Amino acid sequence: MKNQFKVLIWCILAGISFYACDKKEPTPTPTTPTTPGGTTPPGGTTSKSSAKAISKFSFAGLSPAVEGTIDETAKTIKATVPATADITKLAPSVTVSAKATVSPATGVTQDFSKDVTYTVTAEDGTVQAYKVSVSKTGGTSGVTTITITEKKATMPTISDMDYSNAWGGILFALNSKLYYLGRSRSNGGLDFKYFFEYDPSADKWTQKEDFPFKHNGTNTSENYANTSFIHGGKAFIANANHSFFTYDPATNKWTDAGFGFSSLSNDWTSYSEGKLYGVTGLLSNAFVVDMTDKTARNYPMKVRQRFNAGTTFYANKKLYSVVTTDINGVIQTGKLEVYEVDYVNGNYIAKSSYDASAFTARNVNFTAQVGNRMYFFLNGNILIYDAATDKWERVEKQTFGGGKLTATIGKTIYSMNEYNKLIAIQTPE
Repeated sequence: MKNQFKVLIWCILAGISFYACDKKEPTPTPTTPTTPGGTTPPGGTTSKSSAKAISKFSFAGLSPAVEGTIDETAKTIKATVPATADITKLAPSVTVSAKATVSPATGVTQDFSKDVTYTVTAEDGTVQAYKVSVSKTGGTSGVTTITITEKKATMPTISDMDYSNAWGGILFALNSKLYYLGRSRSNGGLDFKYFFEYDPSADKWTQKEDFPFKHNGTNTSENYANTSFIHGGKAFIANANHSFFTYDPATNKWTDAGFGFSSLSNDWTSYSEGKLYGVTGLLSNAFVVDMTDKTARNYPMKVRQRFNAGTTFYANKKLYSVVTTDINGVIQTGKLEVYEVDYVNGNYIAKSSYDASAFTARNVNFTAQVGNRMYFFLNGNILIYDAATDKWERVEKQTFGGGKLTATIGKTIYSMNEYNKLIAIQTPE
């Protein structure tokens, strides 16, 4: 009996042991892995990504393609494109972090004549801005598409016309043609008289009806101010009495406009969208003439510059003055100095300058504007200032025989000297 009881006890113990060994461990609860830029808060829910970087910025449509340099610390992107590229119409390819978006969107055309801000938005809604700056290739290699040719056609020879005076005429462009107004030798060379039209497509000069107005003063330099421009399909030039003469190509007639402004005397001017902008010779005043309602307003400048204005131009919705010489016509500082003319507040804002001190001859032969760019021709060197980027380029060792008279048709600058020679300078705009 005692043995049977022991057997029963051993059977119970064996059953309990078997049950404990057969019991399974509970399955662990899986954890949720984290994602880049995210964390795993209590409860296992994944947070949204905060990654918001631009990893690549390029202009694949250019030949060759151009890739921008990204400064992740400064959050800036810089790209240099060929001089022939139109930076006002470039469509970049933009690569950003996973799950992030960018505005403006990739592939959308932008105007890079000024800095463009790209904003990257992460999945979690946080943002990061990048400033993109685009410039054109500088130096000789950047403007190799410039070509200079001397035109074969010459104006008819008139014994009474004065060809010897470097300032002896007025050259302007109208309706894709050039016009030249030359002086008569009579009356001491004070009278403008002979008028010609040049057709670039035919390379031909044609004499037009004579200029009908006579000089009424004694100072040749003040016969006409440094002002000629095109408005309403007509050419305007300012006379010694500060009023305008106009030429209408439709009727081939010169007329007295019957109005003018005292501001025009000995001023450097630039015309844009119905308004004539200018500064006085010593930069003490600026003025704006509204040609539509025939009104003018003068703006005294707070600081008078020490040099004469070499040229004034309006570009990129701003007025600029480039100081090239002192009153004797020499670049005393060795630099071409650019100033934005903030005429509303009476301030000159210094922009970039170009050191021309290494040039053998530093006088500026002539200047011309094409779009936002000003061209300066200095005895074998062409300097180009871009108002949109505030940068200079240089083309050296160019042979040209142009003079102080220039006019622009499209992308071509025409210049004529006192020896009746006309050259054409094809720019890469």
